[in-house]
Amino acid sequence: MRVLGRLHSYAWDSGPVCVGLAAFIFALSGLSVKLLKGHVPEFEIVVCRSFLSFIACAIASYRNDVKPFFGHKQNVHLLLGRALSGSIAMAVYYFSIGLLALADAVTLFFLNPAITALVAWPVLKNNRATRRY
Repeated sequence: MRVLGRLHSYAWDSGPVCVGLAAFIFALSGLSVKLLKGHVPEFEIVVCRSFLSFIACAIASYRNDVKPFFGHKQNVHLLLGRALSGSIAMAVYYFSIGLLALADAVTLFFLNPAITALVAWPVLKNNRATRRY
């Protein structure tokens, strides 16, 4: 049990390990969607993934005593908009995996941060970060 505790602490305290682990899990997710193509509809995969994500977040929120669980009333419309856009993005990603080569679909999906940064300049009046972390 002590070894698992140290491994858990190492994984969460190391940024590169977290990023690598997340990328690996995300790659397995894309591969599983590609392998399930033709056997399970993409929309069903999105619903199942969303349900499992909700359960995991509910457990984590309960364990960390997050109150209120669904957010403050003044932010509900923002949270619902974020949930809807995230669900649409995941559905489009999974549909693209079914239509394109896996490498092409993943590459297009990961252009999202660059597009977000470009849109943030004129819309949010954000400046480019000049400092490196």
